[in-house]
Amino acid sequence: AAADRTVWRGLVRVLMGLNTPAEVFDTAAFRDRVRAAASHPAGPGRRPPSRAELLAALTPGEVPR
Repeated sequence: AAADRTVWRGLVRVLMGLNTPAEVFDTAAFRDRVRAAASHPAGPGRRPPSRAELLAALTPGEVPR
């Protein structure tokens, strides 16, 4: 879904309860897009912050003047 905006919209509509999976997957064109997107997965993206980075973000620092 990250590689195809139409597939992403369909996924979000199902997850938000706006449409049923049957409604979203009703068209052959949409199913074909899902199959095509699955064969080209998105890259790993950004890594989440480490525990140390999270703690540093929560620690109040000096405010520049």
